[in-house]
Amino acid sequence: MYTDTMACTPGFWKWTALVLIVTTATVNAQERDTSYLTAYNGWHYYKVPVTGEMTSANVKATCEAAGYVTPCPGDSACSFSSSSCFQTGLVICSAPMGEVSQQLCGTNPGGCSQLHGVYQFMNNYNSGATCGAESGSWCVIGNGQQDKYAFCARVDDGWSNWTAWSGCSVTCGVGTETRDRTCTNPAPDCVGETQETRQCDTGVPCLESPTSAPGCGGVLTAPPGGTVTSPNYPDNYGNDETCDWTITVPEGSTVLLSIDSFDLEDGFDFLTIYDGGSDGTTELQSLTGQLSSVNPITSTSNQMFVRFTSDGSIAGRGFEFSYTELVCHAPGYTSFHGVCYKDFAEEITYEEARQTCETDGGLLAMPKDNATNTFIHELGGTSGPRWIGLTDANSEGQWVFADGQTLASAGYNNWRSGEPNNAGNEDCVEVIDTGHDWYDVPCERPMGFVCQLACPAGYVRFNTGCYKDFAEQKTYDEARQTCAEDWGLLAMPKDSATNTFINELGGTTDVRWIGLTDRNDEGQWVFEDGQTLASTGYNNWNPGEPNDEGGDEDCVIVVGTAHIWNDIQCSDTRGFICQITIVDGDWSSWGPWPACSVTCGVGTETRVRTCTNPAPANGGADCVGLAEGTRNCDTGVSCPVDGDWSSWAAWSGCSVTCGVGTETRDRTCNNPAPANGGADCVGQTQETRLCDTGASCPGCHLQNPIFPTDTFAVYNGHCHWYSMTRTSFTDAETFCNSRKARLVMIKDSAKQQWLENLYTNTLPRRNFWIGLDDRDEKNFKWSDGTDFDVANDYSNWNKRSPPKRHKKRDCVLIHRVRKKWVLVNCKKRSRFICEIP
Repeated sequence: MYTDTMACTPGFWKWTALVLIVTTATVNAQERDTSYLTAYNGWHYYKVPVTGEMTSANVKATCEAAGYVTPCPGDSACSFSSSSCFQTGLVICSAPMGEVSQQLCGTNPGGCSQLHGVYQFMNNYNSGATCGAESGSWCVIGNGQQDKYAFCARVDDGWSNWTAWSGCSVTCGVGTETRDRTCTNPAPDCVGETQETRQCDTGVPCLESPTSAPGCGGVLTAPPGGTVTSPNYPDNYGNDETCDWTITVPEGSTVLLSIDSFDLEDGFDFLTIYDGGSDGTTELQSLTGQLSSVNPITSTSNQMFVRFTSDGSIAGRGFEFSYTELVCHAPGYTSFHGVCYKDFAEEITYEEARQTCETDGGLLAMPKDNATNTFIHELGGTSGPRWIGLTDANSEGQWVFADGQTLASAGYNNWRSGEPNNAGNEDCVEVIDTGHDWYDVPCERPMGFVCQLACPAGYVRFNTGCYKDFAEQKTYDEARQTCAEDWGLLAMPKDSATNTFINELGGTTDVRWIGLTDRNDEGQWVFEDGQTLASTGYNNWNPGEPNDEGGDEDCVIVVGTAHIWNDIQCSDTRGFICQITIVDGDWSSWGPWPACSVTCGVGTETRVRTCTNPAPANGGADCVGLAEGTRNCDTGVSCPVDGDWSSWAAWSGCSVTCGVGTETRDRTCNNPAPANGGADCVGQTQETRLCDTGASCPGCHLQNPIFPTDTFAVYNGHCHWYSMTRTSFTDAETFCNSRKARLVMIKDSAKQQWLENLYTNTLPRRNFWIGLDDRDEKNFKWSDGTDFDVANDYSNWNKRSPPKRHKKRDCVLIHRVRKKWVLVNCKKRSRFICEIP
């Protein structure tokens, strides 16, 4: 049924969301799964299992780790809210759990079975306590309670549209391209990924790397496949080597690379394998040191890029690897991560789809990670929904994949928010085009489907192995070689069920070789994988066997309907059974904690582990859990705090009561103030602008009749007289001084702006001397005798600063057009402006 979903917030794994069915039955607390409670006003509410004591800190941390937030308690105005919790879509904030209880059960929380054991964050309560719905009374202190549930919430998705796909990451071979979207909703984060990646094929073959030395690197293809060695192998390779190999197989196949020998300088020389045609694709593994065994490495596309690098000292013997095409021999199937998939557009029921896959020797597809989930839905190039191999038909709410693995143990799901909801016998699962989300739907609904071959073509799955019967008569060693060509071993029955299965596999009672021999040490029987027969605790020897008749019976056959074992000569010819073991991935040990991410304050440190102990092989499950573990780290060092400005204060009153003056406003460097060696604020503490009082001042000419003409203007309460004739700087200075005035000074932007306005409205378009000169060389002074600091004082030069060499240019005028300051010869004749103090 199409409703809102819960999915995986980037950076976190999330438990499967199981919809609670509102009945009188209680929730099975032993399941310890996240459960969806209800929706209200655009928000969704969940119960999430907590490990440890039920404190507010634990409740908050649990919600955040699951990608949710903590609903906010408080009064009707939510006055107790803080950054610790969120006001959600509830009617009031006094008791969010109470509102949810009314939605779910129509009662208070104590009477609502779905809320038993659920505890709410209480930031306004003493000691960080929590309150929960227990035994009919909803507010019981959570301290002392263990391993209950947290009350959590999240808002509906709010994604923007996807951007266009980026260009391909490579110029040859197969690379990747991405597209992005942004979360336009307020906190919490939207559900899903901000970026989507897909493969892109340039259609251009990659050529041999130009940095590769002869015999070092190249372009390889499979079939036929082959073997590659490091330079000079088995002698030591050289220093400062860089060798690149590009391996390409036909479309629809993948590359299988096996390391046969490996000896490099540990930590300095590397063999790095990439999942595509260049080093711009995903890194599969980076190998260094002396390795006795490495699990086979499989690409996800038809290309693999391999790079060998060595430093300038110490070399090892090098390496030898073989490569081959991993192909899906079944018609229409495509390989991905070593598993073969096929899309079927025919719309049939879940059971009919399951039977169709079984006829091909496979199962309905089982996406157990995001990459596979995306791949299987896009496989057919269609937007229609597809069945996947996941059902809870046997036990409601217990979702199980077609291979028997539980969904919970897989560590991955892609349920749409609100799913699964079992809205009418919905026991099967479809994946749809939008976000490749999952919905539970009725199993009788017809739709397309995707099959996956659990085993290579011709092989049959049994428990953790794939088996194939060969009637062709071969010696033990010839049979062993045939199995090896399929990347398998002769069958190894280590229990009665497997022994019966492999003997009946070919529908015959004829004898077959099994992978058991004592050729290396008479009487010490060892399986092909190296395990001793004695350690398995099982055998099915015919009475009197093994008898080593003739002294050279070192290999074993399984015989007839009783499935008994006999030892015979390895040179005899018999049919045989091959086995490919399905290997589920397991984690390596955690790496060390690295240095803290910051050098002051509190940061994070992250350690990693890899799914290589062993790596998944032959369709085995990926590791369950996170590849990274992160914790906070406190450096114990206070971080420098850079200063920042306060808001500007109000403008002061105008400096004059008539004419045009100035007004100022101030700010302080205290938001915050600099601390711990942080930088001071950048900029001025005071700002000045012109202000026009709108009132006319008494006539300047009447006050200063000594000036010959009535060419006055008023600034900041002071009269300024401008000449209508031209003269030298010295004569202009003498003229002004003789009348108890001085050449005009421009010490701030407000005065400059006033003069520019005067040009616009009054002054003729002529150059005017201003009262600034450095006739004493490199010591500029204003006409009032004060120094002018070229580096720091206000200026409005025609260029950034006056020229360093200006021996005959020592006086300053303001240019008639640009209104900029220009340094010129003092003998130049120009108009001037006197400033009357």
